[in-house]
Amino acid sequence: GCLTTVEKDNLVVEKGTYRPLLPIEMERLQTLPDNYTEGVSNTQRKKMLGNGWTVDVISHIEVTEGLL
Repeated sequence: GCLTTVEKDNLVVEKGTYRPLLPIEMERLQTLPDNYTEGVSNTQRKKMLGNGWTVDVISHIEVTEGLL
């Protein structure tokens, strides 16, 4: 799976029920520091994180392709 900007796509099963991912959980999945996107609304945070690239994946691609 992947993070998207569509909230219904980003769910967690917890105690038999579904709930949306929290912005801090999305930051952790994107390998960003906790509260990295703090300062804007949760809706904007989720949009930013859903549209972003995972930092560690990009770093791996750069190293693998000899770009670093």
